[in-house]
Amino acid sequence: LALAGRTEEYRQACRKMLYDLGHFSNSRRIGYVVRACTLLPEAVPNPAALVEFAEKLVSDDATPSDVHALGMAYLRAGRSEEAADRFQESLDMAPNRAARFLEHLGLALAYIKLGKPKEARQWLGEAVNLMEQDLGDNTARMVGNILRLELEQLLRTPEADDQDAEGQQEE
Repeated sequence: LALAGRTEEYRQACRKMLYDLGHFSNSRRIGYVVRACTLLPEAVPNPAALVEFAEKLVSDDATPSDVHALGMAYLRAGRSEEAADRFQESLDMAPNRAARFLEHLGLALAYIKLGKPKEARQWLGEAVNLMEQDLGDNTARMVGNILRLELEQLLRTPEADDQDAEGQQEE
């Protein structure tokens, strides 16, 4: 739904999954729902609920993918600094994992939200280089393409250009 541009249907599906998760939760299901419902911004009315579930997921034997999911939940809840920390933690946990471009994209999104488009562009560039090496499975590449599109749109805004200009004047 997210890739097909059926945003409202995607958001309805996320709201239902999140509601259902409150009744039938296990760590595997939590991971799927958090990952699915953080693909696009504003997928659920209360992103703090995604954070709460993602924090439960990470409290038990966390994988890099679980930590990444928490980073995405933080990002969608407007907690960009915490998101950047989690993406970096996930990258540090498995610096050579095939889908590490997802951490790079997460860091780029966090930096654009923190008003640092120069850093966001650097992380995006690294992610694109990794994606061009055909790393990761089909699902990771699909998620990567969704996040990449979002980033490219955010980096084309006048605000990003203004922040870049301000950053260059300070250097």
